[in-house]
Amino acid sequence: MKLGFELHTTDICISRALNRMIDESVADRATPAHGRILGFVEHENRMGRDVYQKDLEAELGITRSSVTNLLQLMEKKGYIRRVDVMSDARLKRIVLTDKGHEVLRGLDRCIDRMEDHLHSLLTPDEVDTLIELLHKLRDGMPEEGLSCPPPPDEICCIELQNKELEGHR
Repeated sequence: MKLGFELHTTDICISRALNRMIDESVADRATPAHGRILGFVEHENRMGRDVYQKDLEAELGITRSSVTNLLQLMEKKGYIRRVDVMSDARLKRIVLTDKGHEVLRGLDRCIDRMEDHLHSLLTPDEVDTLIELLHKLRDGMPEEGLSCPPPPDEICCIELQNKELEGHR
């Protein structure tokens, strides 16, 4: 059994089910990514902190261009506004609109329903064990990724090249 494959397919199943729930109950085709951004902005604002694009890039771990595209779409849908900062004309503070708050509430309800469903499939001890194991896997992954060995036919070529080089020494 391939562990990575099982984790990936389980993630896909959960994501598809969540997306169906969102499609059925949240207006404007909001996505979980929109929910992450809306939730982060709302939380940070509640804590008295302003949010800028660079904060979202760091929080979500995605590129500047991806965040730009998401924010442009969310602004077009009326979920957020980007507000000029008086002290630095290059900066735009991100704030939720009333519609953004409403969409976030709908997304939160869907996520809560999905969490309830997932918890119903496992005992409390199984949930604790699963979370502990998932953290162990996540924490064991190097940030820069793992290097993969070359395919078998490439290994043969590399070995032959190395033997040829040794023969010329």
